[in-house]
Amino acid sequence: MIASAANEFLRPHRRTVGLRDIPLAFFAPGKLFARVEDVNAYLWPLVVLLCGVTLLGYATIESGLIDRQVQELIEKQKAEFEKLQVDVVEKPQLRKALEDLDKQGQFLRLMTRLQVVVMAPLGTLAAILLLGAVFYGLVALCGRKPEWNTLMTILTYAGFIDLLKGAVTLALMLRYHTLNVDLTLGAITRPIHLGNAMADMAVAALGGLLAALDPFALWFWVVVIVGLKVTGQLKGWLLWTSCLLMIFVGAGMRVMGAMAMQMSAGAK
Repeated sequence: MIASAANEFLRPHRRTVGLRDIPLAFFAPGKLFARVEDVNAYLWPLVVLLCGVTLLGYATIESGLIDRQVQELIEKQKAEFEKLQVDVVEKPQLRKALEDLDKQGQFLRLMTRLQVVVMAPLGTLAAILLLGAVFYGLVALCGRKPEWNTLMTILTYAGFIDLLKGAVTLALMLRYHTLNVDLTLGAITRPIHLGNAMADMAVAALGGLLAALDPFALWFWVVVIVGLKVTGQLKGWLLWTSCLLMIFVGAGMRVMGAMAMQMSAGAK
């Protein structure tokens, strides 16, 4: 009995995943997920992921781009208001209205800062938990034993693809001094202006459809699919059907967002 216990202690254990394996999520996800076990090894990578998202938000605030964009928006609103109301309202009322616009700008600036520093990491965590719950239910429905820790590990490491996307987005924002950065294929249609209303509308519609093609989103789902397949949590038609459905839902949301931006830009 003592000998068997000693042999069990001396037997080499397979190392599970950890912080040092984060780069494998980008270059070798199959090798990464082959070592995944149903333990909570994802906790520290998840902490690093959420801290990274928070730091990106803080860097965005420190760049001054939020204050600059909000100030430009408020100045534009004030100019339009003065143009329309200068002959209609008295000067004290006009001054009060302009002060209210400044207060709105301060509130908008505060909410935007909270969004990038607080809501962004909370949204990342909520997305991972929601996807984990969905896949947990799908695994249970297909008759296999769902492993919550395994699913969370897969989604946590796939989340570093989104973190890389955030870093690239921040770099482009700093390079071009704007918050309006588009990493989808819809960005290739933005510089196109044909000078014809109908043609420009067609180009805008094409750009909205191309917004469905986000290379980083596709990369994220490739990592998730590899993780689910290697760990055996989902296989076959259920794996491809569920993931393709979620890919199409995400693409549809990006298309609707792009179309809404195009319509608002056209209205201006």
